[in-house]
Amino acid sequence: VEREISYVMGASMLVSAQYIRDVGLMQDDYFLYYEEIDWAMRGKGKFALGYAPDSFVFHKSGASSSKVMPMFSANLYYRNSIRFMSRFLPERIGALKRHLLLEVLRYGMKGEWALSKLVLGILRDAAKIQLEARSSINSMQLRLSADGRTKPPIARSRASACQPSE
Repeated sequence: VEREISYVMGASMLVSAQYIRDVGLMQDDYFLYYEEIDWAMRGKGKFALGYAPDSFVFHKSGASSSKVMPMFSANLYYRNSIRFMSRFLPERIGALKRHLLLEVLRYGMKGEWALSKLVLGILRDAAKIQLEARSSINSMQLRLSADGRTKPPIARSRASACQPSE
């Protein structure tokens, strides 16, 4: 690993068995957005995340996201941003909500009414999303502490790695 980084992209990561044992698997309440950042934050201080610039992974960007299903992708992206901030940066949730309100206005000014309405609905659901986010991370921590192990990870490709901190 040539350089340390803050998080690795899910399309190309390699993690140790020790990482899985100590941190657990990715949270299953994310899909498409923020799951790898959440995973990295849970391992922060315990493991060093690194980048191998000579490795190569081909990932067809957008094949399952915004270009194919823009409403579905936007829904997941904005909901998961609230979920992530609730877990790791709760003091910034107000700033995120203001940003989402600006997104509502921006979409409205562009005449993208469906996206504007979608983000407004997510803002209305923010308290519920925050509560779900905090309770799901707590239940995962309880499961890990109760049995000290998790199921094996899904195989990932090899561009970045998570190694124990020295």
